[in-house]
Formats: sequence, C-alpha cells, structure tokens
Amino acid sequence: MDLGSSIRTIRILIFDLNDNIPYLIKPLIFLWKIFHKFKYNLGKKNYFSKKEIKFDLSPSRIYRVNPKDIIYYIDINTFKWKKSNKILKGNWDHQKKLIEQMAIFKLFKDKLILRKNYYQIKEYKLFINKFSQGSQIWSLKDEKSWINKLYDIENIYRDIKNSVTVKNREINILEAKLKELNIPEKDRSIAISIGRKGEFILMNGELIFSLARLLDIKEVSITIKIRHKKWINFKKELKYFSRSGTLYQQTSHPDLQDYPFKYGAQRFNIIKENLTIKKGTLLDIGSNLGFFCRKFEELGFNCTAVEANWLNAYFMKKLRDAENKKFEIITESIFNYKKPIQLKYDVVLALFIFHHFLKRKNVYNNLKKLLKRLKVKELYFGVHNPKEFRNRKVYKNYNLEEFVNFILENSCLTQSKMLLKLDNERVIYKLTI
Repeated sequence: MDLGSSIRTIRILIFDLNDNIPYLIKPLIFLWKIFHKFKYNLGKKNYFSKKEIKFDLSPSRIYRVNPKDIIYYIDINTFKWKKSNKILKGNWDHQKKLIEQMAIFKLFKDKLILRKNYYQIKEYKLFINKFSQGSQIWSLKDEKSWINKLYDIENIYRDIKNSVTVKNREINILEAKLKELNIPEKDRSIAISIGRKGEFILMNGELIFSLARLLDIKEVSITIKIRHKKWINFKKELKYFSRSGTLYQQTSHPDLQDYPFKYGAQRFNIIKENLTIKKGTLLDIGSNLGFFCRKFEELGFNCTAVEANWLNAYFMKKLRDAENKKFEIITESIFNYKKPIQLKYDVVLALFIFHHFLKRKNVYNNLKKLLKRLKVKELYFGVHNPKEFRNRKVYKNYNLEEFVNFILENSCLTQSKMLLKLDNERVIYKLTI
C-alpha cells in the first residue's frame, strides 16, 4: 500500500470513529491537521528542491486592471532601486502611501470634483514651488505653460465625462489626448510594483491614473516593474498547491492569471443574473479559495466564507489580502459556526458541498440541524450527480428531486427553481422562502 492509500485509509478510519464515538473527533481532527501540515511542508520543501520555478516577469507585459484596485503609490524619487531588478527583498514596499495622499490626484480631485479654484488648492502651490526651485513638470519649465496645460487637461476630462458615445473606450481616448498634449510617456503610461502581500503600488503614470480614477474608468493597461521577493515566494507556493494541474477556482489577481483553473465565472454569472437581492449579507459554505466572496464583495455584499480545510483557508486569506478584499473567513466546520444560534443571511451559497454531508450518518444529522438554523432569503444549491457515489459506501444518496425536497423540508425555504445543468450532470438550484 502506498503512502497516499495509507493516508486515505487513516482518514476514513477517523470518520468511522466520529460516527461511532463522536466525542473523540476533536482531538483526532487536531492531530490530523498537525500531520497534514507536516506532510504539506515536507512535500513543498522536496518539490522546490527538485524543480526550478520561473515566471514571466517581463516589464513590457501588459495587464488589465480596474484603477480602484490600485490603492497605493510610491515616490520613485526617494525609492532607491536599479531598473534591472525585477525582484526585490527588504522593506521598500513599506514606503507606500495611499493614493488619496498623492499630490497630483489631490490637485485634480479638488479642481474637477470639488470645483475649487487652483489658487485655493494646497498641492497647486507645492507644484509652483518646484518651478521656483528649477524643476520641471511634464517637461514644462514655467508656471504659465503648466497652467495652460492644466486647462487643456480639464477640457479633456469634461469631454470624456460628458460624452455618451465613448463607452468602454475612455482610456484609449484619454491616452491619445494626453499624447497630443505632449505629456511625457512616463506620466501617461501606468507602471506598478507588487508588494509582499500582492498589493499594487503605483510607480509611474500618476497623471493618467488620477484622471482614470476620477472618471471612474473601469479598466486600464499597466506594466509591472518589480515584485517583492515574498510575493514571488507565494506564487511559488501556489504553484506547488496546484501541482496536480489546476486550481479548483479561478484566481482574480492579475499577476496570477497564468494558473490553470477548473471552474471560472460561469456559476457566479448565473447566480448574479438570478439574484433578487442586490446588497446584503452572504454566507458561502465550503468557500475553497474564496472566489465567490471576492466577486460578491465587489457587488456590495458583506460576505462570510466558511472553509474547514486549513490549507484552502490559508490560500484564501492570502488571495483576499492580495486583492484588498475585506470578507470574513471562518476556518471551522459549518456545523460549529455560531452554534447553536440562528444563522441569518440574505443569501447563502451551498455549491456542491452538501452532498459530502450525506456520506455518514452523524454528518447527515448535523446537516439537518444546520438547515433548521438557517434563516435565509435565497439559497443557491449545487446538487451532485448521484452517479458520483456509485460503488461507494454512503449513508444517503439522493437524486436531484429528493435532495431538493430534503432541503425544503428541513429549512425555512419553500420554493425551488432549476438554474443551470452542467456538463457533468450537476445542477444549480435557486431556493427561496
């Protein structure tokens, strides 16, 4: 018997003991997690020692991002680095500041949004002082030339803001107009660095970035100049995590788009199209890498991810922080979450997770108790293909109709609607009160 088979046998034994002697489960699960972490770390170390992992770090590669995802900037005039460096160690990313503190952003926000006079704006005076010190701004040497350029930029902003014919082409028009004004390329081409957590830090292109943010442009082109060594280490660890060939869920971070994935946005899109609730609280049971919580948070939902698998939860937290998301992560069994109080949520996602609770009697009974604790307006239920349990010892194996009825009978929900049948004959239902 190989190591993998032995581990699976031990895991089944733990579940058998849980069915028959439930009070033993906590210490057994604790010991299992210790063993699993040891096995994972040992395997990772061995993997890295035998395999050299390289990434495309070309500074000319183009990525597409939402400007709202870039919330930091760094002053490259005080940032010491060699342009040949693509990976940097150290605390350089601690020098980052919030975009709202960036002088050119504050200048245009006060002028274009708050409609202040230039001479009332603190940052305008700071820029003027640079001319008196012999510095140039956008290759301009004097205040008069610069103020004329500001007025030209104001006109560009208003033309794009008021146009109804340039939808989804705003950034291309903005780039072209700034080029016509002879704005230097470094001020109209966005370049960023990536900090240790995966956060985007603006380095070049302060002018076009500020205008794009104020115009609420949804997507801009960027290049990545440097990455923190700790971020590269995380990318390597994610590569080991996905060593079987794919991640279960798609990652959203632009610098992780080379990782193959099994499931993308199809399920999210079908749920989004059928939501009658546009904002509120959302609970995702069995969140894996947190794809749905990241997407629904962008829609305005206050999300909670429940993921009992410590390794999935570890990477979910890393990905959440890299994208500056705020959703809560619960790393325990859904059966223990806030037990015994009622779970009140506007939307609950149970996508292809409940069938795992049919395998053993004890867990099946826990599912019943969970359903009775749920107070939810809409539940999106992913139902397995019963053939998946063929030739396997399971406590229950409902067909589609039986499983849906089981949920309705044991919860506050009363109605069901089939939304999508997948190629593997799995189905997504919408259940409502």
